[in-house]
Amino acid sequence: MNVRLIAAAVLAAAGILAARPASAACSLKTQPIPVTMEGLRAIVTPKINGQEARFMLDSGAASNTISGRLAAKLDLKPLRIAETGRLIGETASVRRQGAEGAETETGVVVAPKFEFAGATFKDVSLVATDRLGGVDGLLGQLFLRGADVEYDLGAGAMKLVKAEGCGGTNMAYWAKEGTAYSVIPLEWIDRDRPMTEAAVYINGVRMHAVFDTGAPLTFITDKAAARAGVNTSDPGVQAIGTYRGLDADGQAWLGRFKSIKIGDEEIQNPSLEIGHSISDAFDVLIGADFLLSHHVYVANSQGKIYFTYSGGPPFRVPPPRPAAATAAQK
Repeated sequence: MNVRLIAAAVLAAAGILAARPASAACSLKTQPIPVTMEGLRAIVTPKINGQEARFMLDSGAASNTISGRLAAKLDLKPLRIAETGRLIGETASVRRQGAEGAETETGVVVAPKFEFAGATFKDVSLVATDRLGGVDGLLGQLFLRGADVEYDLGAGAMKLVKAEGCGGTNMAYWAKEGTAYSVIPLEWIDRDRPMTEAAVYINGVRMHAVFDTGAPLTFITDKAAARAGVNTSDPGVQAIGTYRGLDADGQAWLGRFKSIKIGDEEIQNPSLEIGHSISDAFDVLIGADFLLSHHVYVANSQGKIYFTYSGGPPFRVPPPRPAAATAAQK
């Protein structure tokens, strides 16, 4: 299903103009979506065939995902694709890569009726997996990328936004005069990867980051940490068990860095989770811990991210974990 068609259908159900347009020429048509924070998980509740489900908001995922258990309960049928020269189509599958970097092949099912954000969609394709860890599914960029997205997770809210006439406007419209805000350019290294990506600096080293609501904790790969001068074998770097990814489990450590700079905001001496990964798709996942402590506007229409600090720790420290991961992590 086309990203822009989904965004258009969602916003067609919205008739709300922002109380404070960013400028006289700029109007924001918004669709508010309630979000429940369960710890560091941002939960939204779409309906599938009339049944409410708990989906984690996952800006780090291109597609939407459903647990195999719920797919079976709802008797969702596999997506079948016709193949030239065959009378019977084959069951569709997708290859995907998670935080650990391993590629896995998963099946695709079809939801005849999918209700979200005041709109109803027919025949929505969902990737089915059994590695979700306590939620019914993940809501990814298929529903997010076709519009601007405003995250105010600390207030239990997000919005899909259609911005009109806002090309050169400061989209941190909520910030009072004199309030500090940051703006950074979006960087899409691959147009087939519709994630929210930008550059951040760790220990002064430029890193490719994905802003990922589906990652509870901000996460740096062991390769990227080494580029920043922090190795998993260094004194003071602590092994904390394993993290759980959609593709595989990986070894995890906790390390302290001199600084992490995101836009104009610089955090000194943060402790970050370091995870073993063979992925080249990212260096850092900016997780829900950072987004929970900030008000963030992803201006896909401008190719920029705006944010202000709301309060609370920007990064959180994971507890020690057993060898078999017990905490869900991207």
